[in-house]
Amino acid sequence: MTKKEFINLDDSIESFELIKILSEEKWKNIEHLSSECGGKRIKGLTKLEIISFENQLGYKFPQALKNFYKVMNGLAIVNENFSEDGEYPFYQDLYRSFPEDIETIKRNANLEFESYNVSIDDINSKKAPMIFNYCGNRYLILDDSKQVLSIRGDSIFFGLNLSKGLSKDIFNNFMDTKVEDLLKYKWW
Repeated sequence: MTKKEFINLDDSIESFELIKILSEEKWKNIEHLSSECGGKRIKGLTKLEIISFENQLGYKFPQALKNFYKVMNGLAIVNENFSEDGEYPFYQDLYRSFPEDIETIKRNANLEFESYNVSIDDINSKKAPMIFNYCGNRYLILDDSKQVLSIRGDSIFFGLNLSKGLSKDIFNNFMDTKVEDLLKYKWW
């Protein structure tokens, strides 16, 4: 992905289609992610499937998340990861998909709410925003900021929007991290 392409990522369907095409091209040469091993994005969701996804989680998705899931619904292979001590590999879904990962999405958000002492009342009263776990420890903040955080023990700003957060993960682009652009959150 070029710098210009990265800068222009705006959470549109076109942005997610570009990420899909470029990531499949990149992954075709990575053995455990290659299409020969099943490393292919799962076909996007229909409007009705997205509504069902929202209903099962109990909240409406921002347009960015709808656009992401219209274009791609996770990845058809699990990713190899290593334990914190680097001793043993384990496998996990690289990107969350519907309906397979509903419980994982709920569980991961609830674990982070617990660790930050965020209650459902805080979410309902909008004292703290809802978060959506789309990949590993990456969370889209479901408010007007549209930012992405990396949350595991602490919170690290990861992207100005979902498409830039995805791009940073896939293409190791770290071009948008400017402290002056960050919004501060009491909770995260």
